[in-house]
Amino acid sequence: MICYLISYAAEDSTAHEEELAIPSDSLLAFKTAVISLRPTDFLFGGKITIGEFSLEEPRFYGYVNKKGAANWDIYSSEPDSAETDKKPLPPIDLQKVRISNGRFTYDDREADLFAEINGFFLNMDGSLTDGKNKLDIETGSTSILFSSPTYTLENKLALKLKSQLLLSDNFNTITLNDAELLVNNLPFTANGSVSSLPPLKQTKIDMEVGLKVSDMNDLLKFIPDAYFQHREKIEAKGAIIVEGNIHGYLGDSIVPSVNLCCKIENGSYHVKGLKQGIDTLQMDMDLHLNGMYPDSSFVSLEQLTLKGLTTSLDMSGKVTNLLTSPNIDTNIKGKIDFTRLAKEFLNPDTLFLQGVMDADLSASFNVDDLLNSQYGKVHASGRLNIDTLKAYSKPLGMDVFITNAAFSVDSTQLSSSYLENKDLLSITLSVDSLNVKYQDDISTNISRLAIQAKTSPVIDTTAVIPMTAQLKFDYLRTRLPDSVWLVAGQTVMKGGIKSSASNKLIPTAGATISVDTLRYFILPMRTGMILSGNTFNIEALPYRDAIRQRRLARTDTTTQTAARAARTRRPRIPGQVQADTTDVTTQLLRRWEVRGSLSFNKMRGFSRLLPLPMRIDQTTMKFNTNDITLTDAHLHLGKSDFMLNGEIKRIRQAMLRGGKLQGNFSLTSDYIDCNQLMKAMNSGMQYSEQHAATADQSAIDEENLVTMDTHTLQDSMATATLDTTDRVFVIPAYLDMTLHTDAKKIDFKDVELSNVLGEVIIRDQSINLSNLKMDSNIGRGNMTMFYTAKDESGASAGFDLDLENVMVEKLIGLYPAIDTLVPMLRSFEGVVDCQITATCKMDSVMSLDLPSLNSACYLHGENMVLLDGETFTEISKTLMFKNKKRNVIDSISVDLAIKDNKIEVFPFLVEMDRYKVAVGGTHNLDMTFNYHLSVLKSPVPFKLGIDITGNLDDFKYKIVKCRYKDLFKPAKEAELDSTRTNIRKEIRESIRKQIKETAPELVSSLSSNHSTTSPDGETNVL
Repeated sequence: MICYLISYAAEDSTAHEEELAIPSDSLLAFKTAVISLRPTDFLFGGKITIGEFSLEEPRFYGYVNKKGAANWDIYSSEPDSAETDKKPLPPIDLQKVRISNGRFTYDDREADLFAEINGFFLNMDGSLTDGKNKLDIETGSTSILFSSPTYTLENKLALKLKSQLLLSDNFNTITLNDAELLVNNLPFTANGSVSSLPPLKQTKIDMEVGLKVSDMNDLLKFIPDAYFQHREKIEAKGAIIVEGNIHGYLGDSIVPSVNLCCKIENGSYHVKGLKQGIDTLQMDMDLHLNGMYPDSSFVSLEQLTLKGLTTSLDMSGKVTNLLTSPNIDTNIKGKIDFTRLAKEFLNPDTLFLQGVMDADLSASFNVDDLLNSQYGKVHASGRLNIDTLKAYSKPLGMDVFITNAAFSVDSTQLSSSYLENKDLLSITLSVDSLNVKYQDDISTNISRLAIQAKTSPVIDTTAVIPMTAQLKFDYLRTRLPDSVWLVAGQTVMKGGIKSSASNKLIPTAGATISVDTLRYFILPMRTGMILSGNTFNIEALPYRDAIRQRRLARTDTTTQTAARAARTRRPRIPGQVQADTTDVTTQLLRRWEVRGSLSFNKMRGFSRLLPLPMRIDQTTMKFNTNDITLTDAHLHLGKSDFMLNGEIKRIRQAMLRGGKLQGNFSLTSDYIDCNQLMKAMNSGMQYSEQHAATADQSAIDEENLVTMDTHTLQDSMATATLDTTDRVFVIPAYLDMTLHTDAKKIDFKDVELSNVLGEVIIRDQSINLSNLKMDSNIGRGNMTMFYTAKDESGASAGFDLDLENVMVEKLIGLYPAIDTLVPMLRSFEGVVDCQITATCKMDSVMSLDLPSLNSACYLHGENMVLLDGETFTEISKTLMFKNKKRNVIDSISVDLAIKDNKIEVFPFLVEMDRYKVAVGGTHNLDMTFNYHLSVLKSPVPFKLGIDITGNLDDFKYKIVKCRYKDLFKPAKEAELDSTRTNIRKEIRESIRKQIKETAPELVSSLSSNHSTTSPDGETNVL
């Protein structure tokens, strides 16, 4: 039977999976519980006697939600009206307690704390009466887990405590007698007391602790057998002394003092049957943590001596001011033969060591000085040499290999023009080969590394310590956080840091880096680039100092004052995303200005976010933390090529405050394939959505990726599958770009555009074009347009297109909806002038939402050919044409408007042979129509009218009066032109309004009216 205590005070969304797991809203569960009471003791003695209490497999789950509500707050007591009515509880005699296989979980979502104890057990015998009792207790657990924002403990830490407890002072004082604490079977002892002082809200601790190990052999028993070779043959000697105490008070802002002494005296370590071994092993270390005066805390290694098996090592050192600003003073001298030591004592299947290290070093420094780059305050001298060092452990996930490593530090009389000083401290490090792997966290391979650094002695301790450094290597491959790989070929870096000329407290740094080949890969996003012939020039200084320099450089103080006032008054944009202030990149951007230049001979890139081969030819780029300037950057993207000149601004603001990334570029191109680019962008968006949480590494593993050459890159991208389905192209919200375009050729759908000139502004998730002039394989024209897409659900667009001498079939291919709007175009062939103004909405697959369409269209053509010859022959006979072979319409001009699911065709003239006919009416988007034809000129000596209704498959007609006989007289025609002009003007104004909202700088280049010349030579305003 399993019992639950359910709490509804706070619920948790975490579900436990084990069989006896308690529900998310359960406070306590257990498998079985037994309690044994003696009623006669209460009846005759006035006390409660619990002979036995046992609990099997208890599960306790304490949960605090994000609002601070706890699931154990399930009982609220009411205050008693009379304190004097309270009666003391009778004495309780608890004699035997047994708890087995318990689990205790504490989950605090408000403070982001989590703790869990598994395998808890408790055996207690004794008596709890009269406030002064003696108990024999044995308790422990098999594992402990603790997690907090600053610290995480997760391992098989097994604890076991066995002791006699004395409870006194109404249970406020606990005294331990001969307590034994096993930490993973390592025995510690404790004697002393812990007292609670409720009035002071403090706890007093007086405790003596130690390690219950008398010699080296006893200590070795607690080290796992897997680390030893010939465990049964090991002979170790030497006394082990570990003694300490804890004295003081624990409370708010106060901690007790801790003292610990660890010694190994007269130690040695041998294997039976072998004379050689470790003949001398001595250690003396003291630790003092002063609770009252933390700056007096220290740890001191008085002696560490190891001699034997061609190894001789002496170490000493001391760390003072341990808890605040540690000062370290250390010395190491000797040689360690890892090969001999490992061969004699270590199990190679667990830990393999090989190599020799020779060192003679001394150093004295403050940790804060190192963290603050105050290297001139470091006093060090000596050397360290490693011929070969190999350390491998499969259980630990460690693999280290070092060859020919040499480190030296000393003073030199050489001078430096950069440091402006002599008597420099010089540090040199050289490594022939270095390979380090540790689990999945670290993977670094570097060859022929050489580092040399120099710094001057400290004269002014408040100033920035100057330093120069030079770094060289032939090859580097390293894995950075988040599965990012960096691979570099032969590299030379020279740089330095010193005080700025204006303020000795402000550092400036500069560096020049040359890399013959650089590869950078982001595996989760399947993105990378390869650069060859690279040179970096970098200068870094505090951001505030950079701002000060720019202000001093300004000569117009009025402009400076106005700019400062404008920055002060700038409001924060509602909903603007703020950067995480704990992020490393964010902190660097807030504090530092980095500027310089980057030049390379060639760059190749690839990304599944844009699956097209990318290449940039020889380019120089200038940058700082806020701007990037490109000069003649020649970019090849798939089939397209671009020459970019311009700059990207507000990078710092965009990354820190979620602002917009601004750019202004002059873009020239020989060829742009819009079809390929848009499909690649859509494919990248799909990949990003589908693989947001996982990295697809099935095609290329890590090893192949980091050694990939440029040909493999291009092949991998060429075989990438592109989704050919049209989808809404969503413009990123953070872009604010202006492109001054000059393209010789652009392919868009089936249209080939040439000599494209115009200005494009991308802003607020909208693309805006103003008077984009172009020639094409379908005609010559210009276009004003906007396209807006906030998300993938759909888009809205508007355009004003003016085409001259465009072929009918090409016009239908470019704008298929016009075939629906003017069905008669299917029957004609020829060249027309076309002016279309329209606004509409599109769905997620870019299909036109016809009910939203609002458009005006004008078509004019001459000598149009009627395609259906049989129909023409029949018409020519019936209507008695003079020329029964010439199926050409002399002239046609069509004006129409689309709104509310209806096409209104304004009356227009069609002239063919001896006939002149005026046509007008309405055409619904369901393909039904209602037209009127007025025959104004024919062989018949009178005018007549014809009404045609229905659809193309089923229509009716009847003879009626001629409605349009006077419509084309000057007075009536002016009225008709006014109606048509007002409709176009209304639609154009809606387009202008949309462009004005997102790109007001384009409005001045928009013409409010268009005009066309009619066949009779008159100019009509459109």
